[in-house]
Amino acid sequence: AITTIRLPSSLPAGEYLICHELIAIQLGISSNSAKFYPACFQVRLASPSHAAAELPSRSNAVTFSDVYEYMDPGILGADTYNPGHEYVFPGPPI
Repeated sequence: AITTIRLPSSLPAGEYLICHELIAIQLGISSNSAKFYPACFQVRLASPSHAAAELPSRSNAVTFSDVYEYMDPGILGADTYNPGHEYVFPGPPI
């Protein structure tokens, strides 16, 4: 599938790793039963501007190992077969 993403125009040139993940939660009713399908790609960004640029705030930055735990809402106990269930996405703010 083709996806379009917008990067901040002030993002400095350099190497970046962009990741996303699909989580199969339909079996997430017991610990360690959700299935994770991560995908990452590396991007070399050539800045079109010579203006000084800064990286965005790291206030929402996380390491891969700190993104979520298997007991977090949205991974364990997500009621995917109840149409009235309000799903809570796991992980940090996007």
